[in-house]
Amino acid sequence: AGTVFGQAYDFAEAHNITFVGGTDRTVAAAGGWVQGGGHSLLSNAFGLGVDRVLQFRVVVPSSGEYLTANACENPDLFYALRGGGGGTFGVVMEASFRVEKQMRMSAAKITFTPCADNWKKVIEIGIQNAVKWSEETWSGVIGMGLVTFVNTRLSLDEAAQSFKPYADFAASVNGTYVIEDSPSWLSFYDKLVGTNPVGLPGAPASRLIPKSHFTTPEKQSALQNAILEGTIPAHFKQVLVSCPSSYSPPTAPAMHDGAGAGAVSGTQDHDLFGTSVTEAWRDCLWSVVAGTFWNYQTDPQGIKAAYEASTEAMRRVVELTPESGTYAAEANVYEKDHERAFWGSNYPKLLSIKQK
Repeated sequence: AGTVFGQAYDFAEAHNITFVGGTDRTVAAAGGWVQGGGHSLLSNAFGLGVDRVLQFRVVVPSSGEYLTANACENPDLFYALRGGGGGTFGVVMEASFRVEKQMRMSAAKITFTPCADNWKKVIEIGIQNAVKWSEETWSGVIGMGLVTFVNTRLSLDEAAQSFKPYADFAASVNGTYVIEDSPSWLSFYDKLVGTNPVGLPGAPASRLIPKSHFTTPEKQSALQNAILEGTIPAHFKQVLVSCPSSYSPPTAPAMHDGAGAGAVSGTQDHDLFGTSVTEAWRDCLWSVVAGTFWNYQTDPQGIKAAYEASTEAMRRVVELTPESGTYAAEANVYEKDHERAFWGSNYPKLLSIKQK
């Protein structure tokens, strides 16, 4: 259970396979990442961590037993561990994941000066192209000074044409742009993602944005205004373009062939997945994240102010998307109606499992 992504990626590279995991090398794959949901830069095509885990070995607190949890043995516990929250249902000692063959990827990245005007423009371009890019199975991140996207289906020429709105923007602000074929996940990761700092003192807030909010110019404008109003003053902001909108389980009917799974027609049936994350994951295109940092000498009032600022940064987006939810692992600890926001209709079942 202590195996971190960096170790998993190195092992996968050496054995010509692809492990679908997170963006930080030092995070453990079997811990809170998968138990809270587990998004990846490959999630659009290959699903969340909870979609890929096949089995847990876990010590449960009620009896101290060391149990196996999978689709056949202790299935309720398996369901709860696939999204119910890190450390909530026991101490996971081991997890087994489905992997993919090693594959080439079209990788694209722009960098630019992090300022309010550039942030407005990358959000505008992202919203205008979100549905198209989702259907083309792009995943990526829109950050403060960079946009990094990866695609396992498009050829390099197709990817370059698709990514052109961001390439043109980078050229217009004297930024940088690279697009290339990567022979594997690790080659893409090491060159264009790299190591990111984790564990900094700060207060995050986030929201999953349903596809319906990207479908008309009026809705796009409302979403853009809501995101910008809250995130521009935030210390930290990013958009995770890592929702599993083109993923369906291996047993589900697919609409098209290609790397990973095909998209299920219409709104995805949550029961097909057997996980306990909020249903909002199955109908979203973006996860918007904002946060406020403090330093280790900040007093309690300063920390309280940071949490209030993060809550305010996401307020308009939450008000615009009352039907949606949030990723519990990157959520506001003062989230209103957190049971529904984190777990949707799964909360009553999760509570009953916890009480056993």
